[in-house]
Amino acid sequence: QIGFFGAMLDTQNKQHNLLQVQTTEALQNFTQMCHQNHLQSGLAGSLQAQHIAKLTQFNSTYIVLTSLYVVLATIPLNPIVDDVDDRFV
Repeated sequence: QIGFFGAMLDTQNKQHNLLQVQTTEALQNFTQMCHQNHLQSGLAGSLQAQHIAKLTQFNSTYIVLTSLYVVLATIPLNPIVDDVDDRFV
């Protein structure tokens, strides 16, 4: 059986971060739907360290912080699986 490990929201236009282009309700709905469907959830999109406090309210599995299109850190906030295959991280 083939399935998905998780889903991530990102921004196409890097001039705005995810919090500028999505509503709080949309982000909450996204992470809830992932959880209900047994998927890991990720939030990305020009996010910086100052966004972490706001993003933690959504209980996403991961927050991806970026700078100049380079991933600086992926922060597991609520790990569901302890032995994730490194190819998917």
